[in-house]
Amino acid sequence: MKRVVKRLFLLAVLAGLGIEAYRYLGEFHMSHEQADVTYASVQTEAAVHAEKPETDTVKTTVRPEEKFGLEEFLEKEPSDEEQILLDVQYICQKPEYPTGCESVSAVMMLRAAGISIDVDTFIDSHLKKGTLVSDGDGTHGPHPDEAFIGDPRGRGFGCYAPVIVSALESAAPDYEVLNETGKTLEELTDTYIRRGNPVIIWATINMMETKPGASWKIESTGENFIWKQGEHCLVLIGFDAENYYMADPYTGKAVTVYEKELLASRYEEMGMQAVTIVKK
Repeated sequence: MKRVVKRLFLLAVLAGLGIEAYRYLGEFHMSHEQADVTYASVQTEAAVHAEKPETDTVKTTVRPEEKFGLEEFLEKEPSDEEQILLDVQYICQKPEYPTGCESVSAVMMLRAAGISIDVDTFIDSHLKKGTLVSDGDGTHGPHPDEAFIGDPRGRGFGCYAPVIVSALESAAPDYEVLNETGKTLEELTDTYIRRGNPVIIWATINMMETKPGASWKIESTGENFIWKQGEHCLVLIGFDAENYYMADPYTGKAVTVYEKELLASRYEEMGMQAVTIVKK
């Protein structure tokens, strides 16, 4: 009898452990499912809704429906608000465009202007692309001012402002494309953000410090070129007294806030490159 009771007791204990183990495994599996769903939800939500910075005092300025030529645009009275956030539809570059930050940023700006275009069309129909070749003469290829180096959908380096200027001129022939390279961020906000115009700028991923990267010989000039690691393209969409608001295609957030001095430093390291568009 004692032996039977002991067996029943052991079976009950094992059953209890089995239930707990099943519950644990179920929760473990569910946590992964939830993580996948959460990631997908973040991607979907980010593409539709603008996450506002954590402040209740931000002035939201929607890009005006009426279109101005450059002269009329600059004559338009700029906002005197000290906090501005433009309404720009966010697009995340992950996972489809791991090195396509320039193209994704350009499409965000085009859509803000009311131009219907997707990232694939921009890449396939408007962006000039080039490759690096390694042979007996070493590694050689185009300058980032001449073409996007690599594949925006896969492995690549990137490109600089002149390439995006040419692509925007092709994608938006009714707009004047302005290469504002050399302008300070303060000048860009005063001239464009205060009048409702987003601006593409070059900085670095997560505002990391630039470092020398890969190098190759420029085919058109024979000069040796050194790529800056961390090169990144994003859209300036607002500011307040201490920060700049960005539509950063890398972060997955519709609004990413960077401290002014830090962003200005990385912007300068990348040559103060900036591009925007205004209706002709």
